[in-house]
Amino acid sequence: MSYTINHKRGFILIYTILVVGVLLALASLAVDYGRAQLARTELYRLADASARAAAVNLSNGRVLARQAAKEVALLNPVDESVFVLDDSDIEFGVWNPSNKTFTPLPDSNPEGTNAVRVTASRSAQKGNPFKLTFGPVIGLHQISISASSIAQSSGINQTDDITVTGKANVWFAGLPSSASATYKGDVTYANDCPAVRFDGFTLVPGTALEFSASGRLSNTPSGGNGPEGNTGAITSNQTNNLGGKSNIRAPMNSLIAVFLSDEDPTTTPAPPMLDFSTVGARNYSTLSPQLKQTFYIGDGKRSNGEPQTIIVPPGATRLYLGSMDPWGWWNNSGTCQVIIRSTGGSVCVVQ
Repeated sequence: MSYTINHKRGFILIYTILVVGVLLALASLAVDYGRAQLARTELYRLADASARAAAVNLSNGRVLARQAAKEVALLNPVDESVFVLDDSDIEFGVWNPSNKTFTPLPDSNPEGTNAVRVTASRSAQKGNPFKLTFGPVIGLHQISISASSIAQSSGINQTDDITVTGKANVWFAGLPSSASATYKGDVTYANDCPAVRFDGFTLVPGTALEFSASGRLSNTPSGGNGPEGNTGAITSNQTNNLGGKSNIRAPMNSLIAVFLSDEDPTTTPAPPMLDFSTVGARNYSTLSPQLKQTFYIGDGKRSNGEPQTIIVPPGATRLYLGSMDPWGWWNNSGTCQVIIRSTGGSVCVVQ
């Protein structure tokens, strides 16, 4: 009888070990699955933003369109790593909205091109497979994931202008006039220093905007800098009253802006901060900021004089502009004249 009891206990112990092992394996695979799903979402975001950027630049030729797509891809990390698009990942062709088909056209015969398809993938064939952390337990070391997006170019051109003052604080955008920002006892009120809202024409998500700015902005009652700001004085917001909008690193007195939806910006977390502290970062050709993500405009031109392109993010209905200052907008001065032009854009089609 004693032998029978010990035998049963041994069986139960072995069974328990096997069950626990299986459960641990499943739990580990669930972690890998979650990471893979997040990376796939990030790949789609990258493909979508890059396709939009390329479509916006179709009128400038395929070389510049490819460059725009690649630059935008670098701003959208995947699995916490920079993702690089190859030329083969960017296809140009014709989008037929009636039957929802995309037909690639070679560079040798670009006539009729109106759309771009970007495919972002992590695979062994490309030399960048998605590596699993716990998959090796069951002999699975890596998998392939991908996402594709098509953007069609539209041709809507609109132009309007706006005046931005040195007192304009973009972090007050979408907040009530009673809002305030405090740092070291210095209080700025939204009623005195509101962000300047652009109401010239309706914003269409996916379209491209070009800015041309002139004038001077100052964080003091006199002096100041052109809209590109004081490049020798990089700063960020110090008031910790961001109203749901991201912080930014940019030159003092530079022209900055933020896109909002119709929703209260304080109800959702702020997106990641963008860093324009370097000449290279400020010399972008195309930028795709997120909603509530404060971005740098400057004078709206690259170092070679070419206009820079800002892509209106999904859900955007409002655009606010202001002057870069770490705190205390109440004693700022100067004005900046800004011409905003919609150069057409893209309609994204998810595959």
